[in-house]
Amino acid sequence: MKRLLAGTALLTVCMPMMVYAAGADNIAPPVSPDAASRVQAAPEGAKSALSPDVITHESGVDVISADALSAYYLNGADVAGPDGKSIAKINDVVFDDAWHAQRAIIAVGGVAGIGAKNVGVDFSSLGWSGHDVKKPVVKVDMNEDGLKALPAVDKDKIGSGQVLASSLLGHKVKLQDGDETARISDLILDRNGVARYAAIDFGGVLGVGDKRVAVAFNKLGTFTKDRPITLQDTKAGLSAAPAFVYSIDESTASVVSTPDRDAGSPATH
Repeated sequence: MKRLLAGTALLTVCMPMMVYAAGADNIAPPVSPDAASRVQAAPEGAKSALSPDVITHESGVDVISADALSAYYLNGADVAGPDGKSIAKINDVVFDDAWHAQRAIIAVGGVAGIGAKNVGVDFSSLGWSGHDVKKPVVKVDMNEDGLKALPAVDKDKIGSGQVLASSLLGHKVKLQDGDETARISDLILDRNGVARYAAIDFGGVLGVGDKRVAVAFNKLGTFTKDRPITLQDTKAGLSAAPAFVYSIDESTASVVSTPDRDAGSPATH
């Protein structure tokens, strides 16, 4: 998994309780526009009901806001200290049972990620630089030594009532009509760390020909590690919804291809 977490205004969303389960080996990467991908636009006349502050509706598709945070692309993002120099990388994000980000897990030290120490930093203390959702820069008010001095975090022992963003990415989704081919490919957050939407991929074969849509988090059911998460919608309903893209350029074509999905490794961005 190469990148992870993506918002502007705080919105309180009522979420079901969830059960923490670690493990990131099932991650399905967001579609890369560089991978000869094409995205299917919504049928003519279809309208988006998504909040305009994290997702806008343009040219028949839903487009992520430049001020949103993508959980997928946040993972692996550079962490800069007070002097603006990169001192660490985001490794994961810890959510509470209302899908509010509580902590960012930051990998500091080591060489090329090997031997790095995972530490936890209050999500609300983070700063953000730039407006490229795919290349976020995270700012912390401490230097590398300060990060290294923080207590180590074991991602397998996060705590009851909490969940890692990486545990949800790639997770199966069960629709109301019984279909279980859909998967969560991203979490869309505002900059307060509230998970507002989930990007859902469905309809393809082995990741080829998928359509991606964004659904409100309050339409998702309880999350557990070994069961698909339920979604209050049908395959027909998702098919009628506008496609979700990371840039308006992705809407110039109509079929999504994600060749690296089943290998569990991110596509090249």
